[in-house]
This record gives sequence, C-alpha cells and structure tokens, in this order.
Amino acid sequence: MRKSLQQRQLCGWGLFILGLYGLYFISPTSIQGIFRILTILFSVFFLGVALRRLPIGMRATPPIVGGLVLQIWSVFTQLYAERYLGRPLLLGKAESYIVEAMIPYFIAYVIAAVDPRTIGKVVNIFLTSFAVSCSVAWLQFLRIGPAVALANQYTYKAIDNWDGTSGLRAVGLTFHPNALAFQAVVGAGVMMSRIIDGHRRPWDIGGLLFFSGAVVTSQARLGYIVIAVMWVGFMVGLAQSDRRLAMRLAGAVAFALALALVVASKRLGYALQSTSISQDSSYNYRQETIWKQLDYIFPKLAMTGVGPDKGLLLGTGPVDKWVP
Repeated sequence: MRKSLQQRQLCGWGLFILGLYGLYFISPTSIQGIFRILTILFSVFFLGVALRRLPIGMRATPPIVGGLVLQIWSVFTQLYAERYLGRPLLLGKAESYIVEAMIPYFIAYVIAAVDPRTIGKVVNIFLTSFAVSCSVAWLQFLRIGPAVALANQYTYKAIDNWDGTSGLRAVGLTFHPNALAFQAVVGAGVMMSRIIDGHRRPWDIGGLLFFSGAVVTSQARLGYIVIAVMWVGFMVGLAQSDRRLAMRLAGAVAFALALALVVASKRLGYALQSTSISQDSSYNYRQETIWKQLDYIFPKLAMTGVGPDKGLLLGTGPVDKWVP
C-alpha cells in the first residue's frame, strides 16, 4: 500500500514537471529562462529519486546514445571554434541543449513505467500547450484582438512584414513561425493517430483541421510539405476503414484551401510570393547574407563549422573573419 502511494506521488510529480515544460514551450522569451531553470532542477531531482526508488532502468538505446554523441560534438565544435577563431564561449545553451530536449522523454518513460494509463495524460499536457499556441496563431492570422501585438513579446521580427515580404506569418506563442509549424504538426499527428484508432468524435475531426490550419498560418513552407505528406498517409489509412469519412475530409480540406486562396491570398503573401526560387526574397536574403559564408567556412572548417552559434543563422552575432 505504501509502495503504491509512493508510485502515485511520483507520477503526480512527474506530470507536474511536464506541465512546467508545457508552459515553458509557450512562455515569452523574457521569462523563458525562469521556466528553463525550474524544469531542469525539478527534472534532475525527479529522475534521481525515481531511478533510485523504482525497479526500472534506462538502457543505452540508439536514440539516447545518438543524442549524447551529438551533445558532446556540439560542445567540442564550440570549444574548437573558440580556440581557432578567438571567439568568446557563448555558454548557456550549446553545452546542454540536446540533453535538455531529451529530459521530458525520460520523465515520460518513468511515469509510463509506473502507470501506463498516464501516457494519455502526458500527451494531453503537450497537446493542450500546443493548442493554446495555435489558437493565438489563428487570432494573429485573422487579426483578432491584441494577438498581433502579443507576437512582439515572442519574436524578433514583425509578423506582418516578415523578411520585408507582404503577408502575415503567425508565430502563436513561439519565437518563430517554424516553431509554430512544429507544434501544429505534432498536434495534427496526435489527432490523426486517434482518428485512425477509431476515435472519430467531432472534436477529434475538428482538432485535426484546427492544427492543420495552424500550419498554414505559419507559412512555413517546409511545414506545408510535412503536413501534406502526413495527410496523404492519413487518408490512405483512413480510407481502408472508413472511406466515407475520408471522402468528406478530402472535400473539406479542398474547400478550405480554395477559400483561403480566394479570401486570404494577401495574408498568405509570404508562402505565395513567387513560384521561382530566383524571385523569392526570403531565399535571396539567405543566399546573399548567410549561405555565401560557406564558401569561406567549408575549406577551413569542413568538419566542425564555427560551432553552435546563432550568428550565421540570423546574420548577427560576434564579428569575425567568417561573418561579412
């Protein structure tokens, strides 16, 4: 009885920590550091207690080994670049980023090992977090309320003039449209799996359309490709068990896309700006300010690059001979 109580308490503690992660993923950059510190401290303590008291262990599976190898390589490349280029060490992220990303999975593993019934709660925590972010994204895209102004607390660009391009790239409660697209893709994937498993309630169907639409509002073109491939696989699987529903969904999606192109073509200006790569302002910006640096970097630092530094990604950061 006492052992069962301790296990339930550990499950509750683990769910609380994952709830903090859910808040961390949608918190503004000004307070994100607070959530980061809290989640790391609570997580390390939780895993230490759980692995000591519970009869469970973690094997060195390929994903875990691969993540640790990438983490070590990330630190090495930063130290190498610091010595070779004389750059200051930008500590705080690179030395722990990949391990931090793995921690929620470890916590979920412990919780599931204690009580497999809690897996649904774990999924719902992150589904709720991402749904809140995607709801804000919809409000931003529709220009409802203060949602557009709220984006200033999260991202570093004007969402209605991204890279000097017309249109509106929603970010939801993230720092970048691509991050929003990731949240929406995860949400859509969860809803697809539930529908395939037979959960075909109105909110399951609505949730799938809601998250899929949030990908569209982000105007992340890679996200478009990912969600399109997901939909193709989903429709093939659904048609095998419920062809009528599959046909209805196909019609609804086709109608929604046609309506978006007619009614919201200006707001989708970033995604629809050109069918030619040479005329794509976003592509040209990257080619002129970022990718051309590879001509100088690759011959000298082919294996290590310049370490995990945002300077080359955003065109900002420490000035050295690799940054024009």
